[in-house]
Amino acid sequence: NQIIQLCHIYFCHNHPITSDQCQAGKTYEPSDNFLPNQRFAELVRQWSGLSNNLFIYEYYALGGWSKTNMLWPMVHTMRHDIPFYRDCGARGFYTQVGNWPSSPLNYYIAAKLAWNADLNVDWLIDDFCTAFFQEAAEPMKAYLTGLEDTMVKSDQCISYGLRQGSAKRLGPKIFDQPTCDQLRKLLDDAASRAKSDDVKQRIQPIRDAFDACEASVLEMTAGK
Repeated sequence: NQIIQLCHIYFCHNHPITSDQCQAGKTYEPSDNFLPNQRFAELVRQWSGLSNNLFIYEYYALGGWSKTNMLWPMVHTMRHDIPFYRDCGARGFYTQVGNWPSSPLNYYIAAKLAWNADLNVDWLIDDFCTAFFQEAAEPMKAYLTGLEDTMVKSDQCISYGLRQGSAKRLGPKIFDQPTCDQLRKLLDDAASRAKSDDVKQRIQPIRDAFDACEASVLEMTAGK
């Protein structure tokens, strides 16, 4: 009757759990508070073989990273991770929550995949953007998928366990000036297309989160 709840903390949150992309000296510097995702995948498989009551505790709002106002898109990992949990027999799933404008897709996609891990994630993104942003759907989809692409391109491990110094080291590299300029242009386009008050009110908090991220990066850069 015991429930085993595995917490995906002190592991990487920027690479899929089943990938081999976490590489010491390349994507992370060894730390006493961090292990690569390869180890977490082993733990999930081991516990799934020992209990029929496996639960997962995720972190789709990463405290150490978001506390520095960094944007935190994670659809690029959860589209692989949640089906992996399902395939390993996980019966329960929970994620911490945080400031939604810094990662507008995270909770929507996580909720959908928790109900049905076989859903088409690209279709879900289209559906979300069309319904939520309406006339501004095109540039907002480009903004949100652009954030995902930026994190994938960075190919760096980001984790609560790597929180000390990682934001100051990685933030300016991931959200460099050309990237911020491109993302800002998309948000400007979305704002110009927004006609209804509802759409304007949905875009504004996302723009505020982006502005806070950019300001934080500039502050980090100036402090070097």
